[in-house]
Amino acid sequence: MTHSYRVTGITCAGCEKKVKKALTEIPAVTEVNIDRTSETVTVTMDTHLPLETLRSALQAYPKYQVLEQKG
Repeated sequence: MTHSYRVTGITCAGCEKKVKKALTEIPAVTEVNIDRTSETVTVTMDTHLPLETLRSALQAYPKYQVLEQKG
């Protein structure tokens, strides 16, 4: 299953790399795609993960905040 989220604070390729690495380390996550311009992160996972799991994966980087995708 694939879900899209808004992640704030991604401003450069280095940011993208940090966020992608942190999220792909979650066991159920199989793929992460980031669109920096729209602040959208698309996560493909084997099983649905609560939003809090994604937030926890990024807790070492408080600059990045995972939010529900609106619309």
